Amino acid sequence: MQNNVGNRGKSGRQFTREMSFMRAVVNEYHLSNLSYGELARKHGLGVTQIAKWVLKFSGDLEGRNKPLTAHDTRRTKASRGASKTKRSLA
Repeated sequence: MQNNVGNRGKSGRQFTREMSFMRAVVNEYHLSNLSYGELARKHGLGVTQIAKWVLKFSGDLEGRNKPLTAHDTRRTKASRGASKTKRSLA
């Protein structure tokens, strides 16, 4: 079993799944038309867990040329709107 060390070699809460499995699920998300929910049911995981893995490991996938889905676009627009709101309140 692989040693799971956090970001920048820091110790902390360890992953409960193998890194290869998590990356394979993220890769499957990018290469298929499956939603987070469909992947979650297929692999017996939670939707939130899939979303966190996609955010964490998508940058690790080299050569990702798949265009953004409608879901990705909505999430990006929503996060931009939230950051503008935070700045205007400060």
